[in-house]
Amino acid sequence: MNKLTSLVKGEAYRIVYWQLAMVVILAVVSLLITGLQNGLSVLAGGVVYVLPNIVFVWRVFNYVGARQVERFIFAFFIGEMAKLIISAVLFILVVNHFTINVVWALGGYVGATFAFWIACFMCLSRAQGAIR
Repeated sequence: MNKLTSLVKGEAYRIVYWQLAMVVILAVVSLLITGLQNGLSVLAGGVVYVLPNIVFVWRVFNYVGARQVERFIFAFFIGEMAKLIISAVLFILVVNHFTINVVWALGGYVGATFAFWIACFMCLSRAQGAIR
């Protein structure tokens, strides 16, 4: 793996790490305010969104560099489709096989989505500051 690939992949994993950290914080806050079942529901909903992101980063960010643009775009498109499918299947499995509050799980899923964008903003802002 070349230096650019490892740098970009590391940054992508950092975003997922921060996303997961924010989901855990949201779950703990929910647990403290509304109880164990709702806190676990938020955690389950958030993890349903985070796990496919880990797979996405693992597969897609192998193709970084000017010579691999077409591979990257193809992998990105397929990765996004797979991420949505995996996420939907995981959500259905969680709802069907665990005793959770679906509304709170959906809240965790939405929270994980917002956490992803917040983590992207934080990491990219930090990267912009390092470039200047």
